[in-house]
Amino acid sequence: MNEDLNANLTELLEIAAQEEANWASRYQALSDLVPEGETKDVLYTIYLDKVQNNRRMVDLLQKEIPNASSYTSPTPLFEKEETYTLENLKQYLQENIWHEVESARFYASILPLFPDYSGTPQLTQLLEGAQNAAILNQYLFSLSFPG
Repeated sequence: MNEDLNANLTELLEIAAQEEANWASRYQALSDLVPEGETKDVLYTIYLDKVQNNRRMVDLLQKEIPNASSYTSPTPLFEKEETYTLENLKQYLQENIWHEVESARFYASILPLFPDYSGTPQLTQLLEGAQNAAILNQYLFSLSFPG
């Protein structure tokens, strides 16, 4: 891979790793917010997927990209401290759906940029994970707010 593509991929993966860390934190907070049951289980499952996605990106950065060998998992960042409430669950699920669709678009858009990259299978897994999270959030929305 040429040096420019290497630098671009490194930057894209660092941004994506930070996003996964941020959203893992959000899903964990939402999971903690809701009572025991299917909604809690699905939100916690998405949280675990986001943690795994973050690990995949860190692994890609450390193993596949020479200038990122010292990269470590990012700490979630927040523009403001957010307090989640059950009353706003509908809004959170709508935001989650939008975010996951955009995340899938992001992964889909970078895949063709790096056709010979050895990490393509991991990027494909990240794309599929975002698509699955969007579907799961839509399911939760339909389950929680029928009609």
